[in-house]
Amino acid sequence: MSEKTRAIRARTDRNGAKTYKRRAMAREFEPVRFFVLMGLAAFLVCGVAVFCTHRAAHGRTAEERAAYEIGEKAGEQAPRDAKLPTDAELNSKVF
Repeated sequence: MSEKTRAIRARTDRNGAKTYKRRAMAREFEPVRFFVLMGLAAFLVCGVAVFCTHRAAHGRTAEERAAYEIGEKAGEQAPRDAKLPTDAELNSKVF
């Protein structure tokens, strides 16, 4: 069967007349395009994984975790109507 006869099939309609309908043909597999797209997809997935793990690798130090814990406890013990100090108040205090 030739390429043209595979793509076009005769069909008879209600009146008995032959109509020709073109069938959708599958594209030819292109290995270069496939491997380029798979490479781009793999690059994207690996890039996201590296970004996420690199961010997680720079976790908190012991000092940062201790400071967070102190702040958490201070927040729990603070009265409900307490206000945070302003920048001026924070800068005027001598430690």
